[in-house]
Amino acid sequence: TSPSRCAVADSCAISLDRRMTAGETWQSCLAEIEALPHVKEYGAKVSMYEYARPSWTGLTYPIECYFPTW
Repeated sequence: TSPSRCAVADSCAISLDRRMTAGETWQSCLAEIEALPHVKEYGAKVSMYEYARPSWTGLTYPIECYFPTW
């Protein structure tokens, strides 16, 4: 990440949209990504992101953002 376009970044973030199929769990999907050779080689951190925005009442209910197969 970098404070501006002209600065040298010290890290980066990548967001993947990994679709789940029948029988998969979000844990198995994360494990699949963690097992990728470059993820292991570079020690990348793989995690599920959390949705924690307030509702119209002001209540914030943090939840992991994944969408199971219908």
